[in-house]
Parts: sequence; C-alpha cells; structure tokens
Amino acid sequence: MENYFFNNPNFFRLIFDSTLLFYYFLAFTAIAIVLKYIQNTAHIHYNKMILYIVFFKSYFSFIFSLQQMDRLSI
Repeated sequence: MENYFFNNPNFFRLIFDSTLLFYYFLAFTAIAIVLKYIQNTAHIHYNKMILYIVFFKSYFSFIFSLQQMDRLSI
C-alpha cells in the first residue's frame, strides 16, 4: 500500500512552510501550557489520561485538516 504522506511532496511543503512555522510554534506552546495545567489540576490519573487522548486527537485532526485543505487548493 502506497504511503500518501511521505510520497507526496505537498506534505513536506506544508510541514516546512514558513508561514505555518509560526502557527506550529504557537500550537506547541499552547500544548505545553495545557499539559502543565492538566498536570496541576487533574489529580486522578484516569482523568489525566482521558484529557491527553482528547487533546492530542483534536490536535492531530486539526493538522490533518490543514493537509487536506492544502491538497484541495492545488
């Protein structure tokens, strides 16, 4: 099965696009702040695990939607 992401040059053009690097920096800063907030507030390990899963699932779905929009704009 062909791997779409790594065989497609648009994937790397999106990842290393200079206009998106600033947004990546903001996103990872927000991730660090949110994870620190979760670590300080969620005292139950189970709740922390659920919050990690929901947060990273939403983050990677956002990145995937950026890739889909980039692919459709060509």
